[in-house]
Amino acid sequence: MVKLVASIDGGGTKTRVFICNEHGEEVGFGQGGSSNVASVGVEGMLQSVKQAFEAARVQGEFVALWAGFAGIGSRTHEEALDALSGLFQIDRQHIILNNDASLLCSQLTFTTEPRAVGLIAGTGSIAMAFDGTCMLARAGGFGHMLGDEGSGYWIGLEGIKEVLRANQQAEISKATTTATSGESGDGWLGGWQVAVLDALGCAPGPSLHLELIHALDNFAPASKTRVASLSRHVFRGAYEDHEPSAAAITKRAAKHLAQVVEPLCTAQGGLIDPSTSALLMSGSLLLVDTFRNDVLQALPYAFKTVHVIPDTAATAAAAAAKKYLS
Repeated sequence: MVKLVASIDGGGTKTRVFICNEHGEEVGFGQGGSSNVASVGVEGMLQSVKQAFEAARVQGEFVALWAGFAGIGSRTHEEALDALSGLFQIDRQHIILNNDASLLCSQLTFTTEPRAVGLIAGTGSIAMAFDGTCMLARAGGFGHMLGDEGSGYWIGLEGIKEVLRANQQAEISKATTTATSGESGDGWLGGWQVAVLDALGCAPGPSLHLELIHALDNFAPASKTRVASLSRHVFRGAYEDHEPSAAAITKRAAKHLAQVVEPLCTAQGGLIDPSTSALLMSGSLLLVDTFRNDVLQALPYAFKTVHVIPDTAATAAAAAAKKYLS
């Protein structure tokens, strides 16, 4: 029977599995429901994992897993490890299990650096210090209510605030002109700002703030994702249209992400020496070359190597194949 390895990326909305053969080639992919252990428990996690593997439709003997689940903690780690070991009949020693963000460290399987800082910037943001497969510490990742500065949500919200500021200035300007001027105020908005309003179904005017609040309430509970999706309009304004108002937001975002990384580095009393370590970058925002370069320029020091990981789960599957099958 063919020997296989798999990675599991268990998030709050879906569970993804990548299956590789002994050559590190992807031979299967499947998707299931939520496997956030804090929300659905270990049993719910296991059901979503089964669903994802059934969707992959790959037969063989699984010899190792590299798994990351949102919401997993010290209280549920051992239970989840036993459940996965029993489901796949795999020795616990051949299962790497941590939170979903820690899948990023699988890239170290393919580098010469034993240590790294991992930075993820998508809807949220977080940085982690790794020694091999061991996560030593983390910085940020407090969620959109308490932090996640520099994330897609943060950029989208800053974009909304900038639109409100521009709209307010337009309304003030209207108030100082003659009543017959006919000035609408929307001339103050750049292309990216108009796109933000269009995406939210709003229009410039004296009640814009109320319209925006109503629009975001209508999107609940998906308002966080909806706000984060606005970051693409800010990026377009900054990097394609070169509008200063958008560029100011992306520059601040890059600086915030650099500040998330800094506490993990030895220069700030942290654990990782950048001169001998790797910087692992992932998440939808950091796949944008221009923004990623802004983040690298905002860092006060250079890492020995920089690696961009488009899909941490796919990388983890290939890493498991190299570690356990080669």
